[in-house]
Amino acid sequence: MRVELKPALKEVTQFVREGLNRKEVVIIIGNCEVRYEGRAYSRLSSGTRILIIKEDRALILHRPKGFEPVNWQPSGSIIVTDYKGGKFILRSFRRKVSETIEVTFDRVDLIVSARMLDEGEFLMYGNEEDLKRAILIKPDLIEEGLRVIFEERRSGSGYADLCCLDAKGRLVIVELKKERANREAVIQLLKYVNYYKKNGSKAVRGILVSPSISKGALKLLKELGLEYRKINLRKCLSILKKFDSNAYWSLLR
Repeated sequence: MRVELKPALKEVTQFVREGLNRKEVVIIIGNCEVRYEGRAYSRLSSGTRILIIKEDRALILHRPKGFEPVNWQPSGSIIVTDYKGGKFILRSFRRKVSETIEVTFDRVDLIVSARMLDEGEFLMYGNEEDLKRAILIKPDLIEEGLRVIFEERRSGSGYADLCCLDAKGRLVIVELKKERANREAVIQLLKYVNYYKKNGSKAVRGILVSPSISKGALKLLKELGLEYRKINLRKCLSILKKFDSNAYWSLLR
């Protein structure tokens, strides 16, 4: 890790270039102006801000307050640095879209360049009940036009998480998993689908819903004529957070 307090602006240019070449995260705190050109145009006048450039060239600019960045560029952007007129200038260009952010520093208070190692697995804590509640509120999370008719419906030797009707009136059996779905989940769904087929339902669809699925499970699903829908746990929890609990219980009456 390299740290410089109140570096000369001319030195900042080389500092940033070296950090990015080493695929390090670069953090700059200082007084700057910001100009954006692309789908719109914006200008942010002088102020003290935090600029973060990640090893994949993603760029984030924060003001002293609030959690959302005032400007940002995605991974894979092109970063160009320059020293001109006594100021340090950093430009970020998007590769596929004509968008540019230009940050001009007239003072840098702190600059840090560090190699960061992060191989941790991100886990979203929720449960299958949360998934189910979110889908009850917004069935379109699975498929447009889907309508839930039963939950935890007895289906042979087990209970199907959701029984639904699609836009064409066909019965849809939904099996929910809050973690990576495997072959066992596919077999479980197949049992429920076969149960309804044997009991007179001609057109029965089976959909396995989870944040991710193993390659073997996905292959088996296709072979059995079943379907998969990827669901975003963060989005589900956001829906639950916004939804009035009284409205949720009214769905079950």
